[in-house]
Amino acid sequence: MKKFLFYSKNLFFIISFIIFIGSLYLYSSFKSVLYQHQKEIHNIEVNRAYKAAKKITNQINLHINNSIVSTIYDGTIEKDLSRMLSYYRNDEFKYIYLIYIDSKGSLRYLADGSTVEEKAAFHQKFTPSNESLWDDALIKKNDVYDLQDNAEELWLTYLSPIVENGKVEAILVLDISTKEYQEFSKLLVPLEKFLNLFLFVLAVVFFVILLQGFLFYKQYKNSMFDSLTKLYNRHFLKKISLNLDMDRLAVLMIDIDYFKLVNDKYGHNVGDIVLESVARKFLAATRLDDKVIRYGGEEFLILTKLSKNKQHVLDIAERIRASIEKDSIRIDTLLNIRVSVSIGVNLSVKSFSSLDMAIKKADEMLYQAKHNGRNRIEVYED
Repeated sequence: MKKFLFYSKNLFFIISFIIFIGSLYLYSSFKSVLYQHQKEIHNIEVNRAYKAAKKITNQINLHINNSIVSTIYDGTIEKDLSRMLSYYRNDEFKYIYLIYIDSKGSLRYLADGSTVEEKAAFHQKFTPSNESLWDDALIKKNDVYDLQDNAEELWLTYLSPIVENGKVEAILVLDISTKEYQEFSKLLVPLEKFLNLFLFVLAVVFFVILLQGFLFYKQYKNSMFDSLTKLYNRHFLKKISLNLDMDRLAVLMIDIDYFKLVNDKYGHNVGDIVLESVARKFLAATRLDDKVIRYGGEEFLILTKLSKNKQHVLDIAERIRASIEKDSIRIDTLLNIRVSVSIGVNLSVKSFSSLDMAIKKADEMLYQAKHNGRNRIEVYED
């Protein structure tokens, strides 16, 4: 029954949490599919660039006599190679050019298949945008590639070294346009839009869960604590009563002496200040694992663990009584009030059939303390 009430009271929070977890799973699944599709497009394009590079490299070898370096200063080599490279330029391969390494190790244009407006000059110095990629091509002497940042509408750059006698003499460059990627990704656009919307909904759900959690915690805290003194309340006592070890428990009932006179003479605002002050002193005199509870208007209950030496319980009671008797409570610059407390202690909780009965016995000892003159402690021990 208790579980049913818990679930029914927090049904919205539970449903929100389930929706959030499910949404997160679906979003991660969609992102995984999208990533796999993009990876497949990437692999297809790299494979096409590899095949195109090998075909172009074979054509280059047909245009030279011995080595590239020995034919560089042939008057027709640049024009022939550029014309041949321009043949392979299309919507997919936006730029195709051939770079050679001169005697000083600098990179220079040998041929460029670009349009007349964009064509680089013969022997013009070339400065790579990604030096590490070019270093890999020169050192490893294998084809390498890297994704671009869509600058100049480029998606991928592919480098294919031309090696002669164990030395890289030139590098064929293929710059692949984003247009090809966009053609491949037409099916992804609706999915990406959906994922963006899905992410927004997920964020809203997450916010709702956080808000619901905050409200739930606030409601829980308000239901367990007294709003004035910030001590536990009777609802908290009811919640923990079934889980307490009665064999190792002592009960203290405390009442502020003549508190009604304080309210009648100074008003309830002053009475509230007095309640807050004594509550702080209760907390200062007890241990962290002791439960200090506002039991009624000016009545307080303390549950503390009982050890073999029961004197520590009486020490707590005396600290509370002495600290409240000793110090006056400052209301304002003109008013200070002194109060005292009467305390009833039950050291034999285990001899009672229930916690309520044990509390009732402590309450009897409290009224005995009041009858015997107040500002004192009366103890019950079987």
